[in-house]
Amino acid sequence: MNAPIRLLPAFLLLLLTLAAPALALDGNAILAKVDRNLQPQSYEMYRKLINIEPDGTKKEFVLYSLKKGDDKVVALFLSPASDKGRATLRLGDNMWLHIPNVGKPLRITSL
Repeated sequence: MNAPIRLLPAFLLLLLTLAAPALALDGNAILAKVDRNLQPQSYEMYRKLINIEPDGTKKEFVLYSLKKGDDKVVALFLSPASDKGRATLRLGDNMWLHIPNVGKPLRITSL
């Protein structure tokens, strides 16, 4: 009666050892999971962009960005005051820039 009870921990250890490879992720699965975490389907965020010119001058921008799905992204400039109200819209490979004082959105090159 005591023999089966003493063998139970060894049996469980053997079972876990044999089951571990079945639960392990391969390299591609790990990278896919990391990509999903870094590039979610949808998000909204505030961000600061610092542009440094070759002469060393810096200009800081604060933007509000929103993403829906794989190919819809909008960004609204909140500061500085000279750029406040500007917005970019990206739909797939197409991108537009809206400048408040210009009559219609300008199509620009998407990255």
